[in-house]
Amino acid sequence: MRFIILIISFLAAQQLLAQNAPLLPEVEPKINDAPEIISYREEMPYIKFEHCTDEHYRVREKCSQTELMKLIYAELKYPEEAKKMGTEGRVFISFVIKADGTASDFKLVKGLSAACDEEAMRVVKSVCQRYTWIPGRRGTRDGMKTVDVLYNMPIKFKLN
Repeated sequence: MRFIILIISFLAAQQLLAQNAPLLPEVEPKINDAPEIISYREEMPYIKFEHCTDEHYRVREKCSQTELMKLIYAELKYPEEAKKMGTEGRVFISFVIKADGTASDFKLVKGLSAACDEEAMRVVKSVCQRYTWIPGRRGTRDGMKTVDVLYNMPIKFKLN
């Protein structure tokens, strides 16, 4: 019974509202009120190697990362102290690729052992500062703009 009374009350209120003037004036939508559609994209920095010349940015970036890691692991020497202790794992180094293409602000993010940390830092600094980087870019309303980018690099130490 209460349910029926509730429904009748609702219908009566709806009828009264329909007879009265609208509460809000009707406004025609303006075409200029449509939101502006903006496309933002970002490109990570990379080193331009001779054979990484694909026209697509993502392919060039991946090729560059692969070559960079090859150079780092070719120069990396497993510390004798870490070998004797059986130390394995990863060291994480972060650095900034500036808008001018230089690498700086090298920091140890996560270490493994003093010897491994030192060797990873030495090699990453050496290899990354040896090359000029193509700086990272960020899309803005005015086009692409070069920016400083924080780059994180894992260096894996694994005994065979």
